[in-house]
Amino acid sequence: MVGFLPAILAGSLAAFLAWVVNRYLVNLWGEPAVFALVPVGEEILKTSLALIFKTSIIFTHLVFGILEAIWDIKKNTRGLKPGLMALVTHSIFGLITWYGFKITGYVSPGLMAAILLHIAWNSFIIKRSNTTN
Repeated sequence: MVGFLPAILAGSLAAFLAWVVNRYLVNLWGEPAVFALVPVGEEILKTSLALIFKTSIIFTHLVFGILEAIWDIKKNTRGLKPGLMALVTHSIFGLITWYGFKITGYVSPGLMAAILLHIAWNSFIIKRSNTTN
């Protein structure tokens, strides 16, 4: 597939699947799922769907980030900032995954780095949120 369409499809499908899986995991395990399981699932979904669709890892992550940003802005009472941070962080995770793939020829080093950063980010945000509420 050529152009942005495959990345739009891959990112959109990843966002939908993550939404379904994340709701299940959070309902089952609560906040601990957001610390560890959600980042693992989201990063694997975004990257694997980019590879399956033979499209850009970075743009797939960007599309996912755009969709999560829209969701966060519509659902979050804290305004625009959480949505913009979703867009920025998912783009960064995509860059990290792509760069790891570029320098090693393997997707797993970049994917693991993105997963670890995503876990650290979610942990930071949740702890910060819990102390400000």
